[in-house]
Amino acid sequence: MARSDTHRKHTPDPRRFILKVLFAAVEIAAKSYLMMHPDSRLLQKTRHGFVATQFNRYGGLLGNVNSSFVELFNTLTNLRTKARYPN
Repeated sequence: MARSDTHRKHTPDPRRFILKVLFAAVEIAAKSYLMMHPDSRLLQKTRHGFVATQFNRYGGLLGNVNSSFVELFNTLTNLRTKARYPN
């Protein structure tokens, strides 16, 4: 294996970091929106899937959140999953 191949293999991809930070910011915004609804489960530590399901229900299906933001949230969720758990 050439030196450059070894270097690439051990060098983190900055796009994964950027995606991680963007997802975290958007998920916090979604969770903040959900905190306005009386659901005590949101006050506990929740999984990403729970936040996504509730946000898509309250924000997406009921139309309470701009559809562009819901689409961004879902896109980043899917990209995060692919980047975090490749094949």
